[in-house]
Amino acid sequence: METIITVLFIALSLGILFIADKAKNPVATVHIAFLIVFMGLLHLAGLLEGYEKTYDIAYYLLAWITILLYLGIFTWGLIWLRAMKIIPQNDRFFGSAIHVGDGWLIAAFFGWLLIKAFLVMKYGVSAFSLFKGLARESAVLHYTIWWEMPSEMYLRAFAVGASVVYVVKASWMQGYWRTHWIVSASFLLFMSIYIGTHSSIVGPRRLMILLVFIGLVTMAHRKGVTLHRFVFMRWHTIIVSAVILLGLAVYYQSIRNNFFQPDIAEKLLSGNPFTFAEGVAQGLVPTSNANDHQAKLLRTGPFKVIYQVIEQRGDENRTTAGAVTTNAFRMVIPRIIYNGNKEDLNVNDFFENEMDITAQWPYIVSDIAASLPAIFIADFGFIGALIAPVVMLLWLAGFSHIPRKSLLAHPLMVLFFFSTLFNLAATVEGTFIPVLVSFRDAIILAVILLPLSLLRNGLLMKRRRYRIRKIMPAEKLKPQS
Repeated sequence: METIITVLFIALSLGILFIADKAKNPVATVHIAFLIVFMGLLHLAGLLEGYEKTYDIAYYLLAWITILLYLGIFTWGLIWLRAMKIIPQNDRFFGSAIHVGDGWLIAAFFGWLLIKAFLVMKYGVSAFSLFKGLARESAVLHYTIWWEMPSEMYLRAFAVGASVVYVVKASWMQGYWRTHWIVSASFLLFMSIYIGTHSSIVGPRRLMILLVFIGLVTMAHRKGVTLHRFVFMRWHTIIVSAVILLGLAVYYQSIRNNFFQPDIAEKLLSGNPFTFAEGVAQGLVPTSNANDHQAKLLRTGPFKVIYQVIEQRGDENRTTAGAVTTNAFRMVIPRIIYNGNKEDLNVNDFFENEMDITAQWPYIVSDIAASLPAIFIADFGFIGALIAPVVMLLWLAGFSHIPRKSLLAHPLMVLFFFSTLFNLAATVEGTFIPVLVSFRDAIILAVILLPLSLLRNGLLMKRRRYRIRKIMPAEKLKPQS
């Protein structure tokens, strides 16, 4: 019964995707497609594999109705915002990406690699969340100097934004990846380390799927067709992409727990940056004896958590009473200005303590597949199912206006916007904190870049005037009587 219901609702979700695709917003299209994959197809795979438990059909149907309600409100709001011209045309997304210089992409990739190298030299394995557990009681929970955390955060955002821009360019410009081989090599170097060290905030496998989705949407836009029509036209491209994604997923699954190997763990804990780099490189090679701690290829997705939240509220009236949302606002306050000791709490803590919802599989880090619908339903009841899509639409409306000609049209600001839009598309399994943090960080970055943009514009104006005076005769510059 659960399988039949799931297939039916996946079909309805695909119908909503076809409607939303007509709005031709690349981020919204990827977001809805991503939701169908991780809410529907992942859950269906779990049902077919047999590791999902038996559900209460009433709550099961209510969970799927909640997801369809989210998709319906999001799609209707998207079309309305496009009609009111609050969300710009999709040409802004692709045009802004294509006009970012290759030098900025290379600088973004190596900027993150350099800051990580510096943090590794200073904090060892604590610079990576994946390896921090190896240090145990000697792990460094927070960087000691105030500028280190924001520097790493912004440089990571620039690098992720550069990855999106690179994929758009490679999908839009014929032979770009081959003719601009330096950018391609920098991208591959960044991605191998970024994925291999599990540094992606959306998860390595989701990161790869998102980049492929963005590439497919870009190619569809270049052809001037909707995504579903492009799928029918270029089905062989879709199959090749799916095979590549499956191969990458299996590869990542074979290396994700390599750090349990004693020889690799010893190198990661050595404290020598070169030995640490050797351990990371060795960790990227699948080993035959890495299966003792190997996690399952499939895990319970965000649908399961939505169901559990609805079930807990229905059976036992358990609630988080707004605590998760309140904590999200508290967490966006920078630690340097926070009054008192700022305890790090996340949605896992609230769901486990208040609603008895815990992860079922032994992950590297305790991880519950929470989502905005689950969080807002836990906090505010069924009205939370209406709040979640509205929040996503406001986020999309805010960051779809990628700076182009204003003082804020600095390449770093553009890369930050692309990174934020990328994370927005991935917000199928996530929390409310990144939504708030993105606006906070955008404001801070704008304040920093504004004087730099003014200085750059002033220098360009002086250079332009100097060239005019050098080319044109002096008498022609005098006003004529």
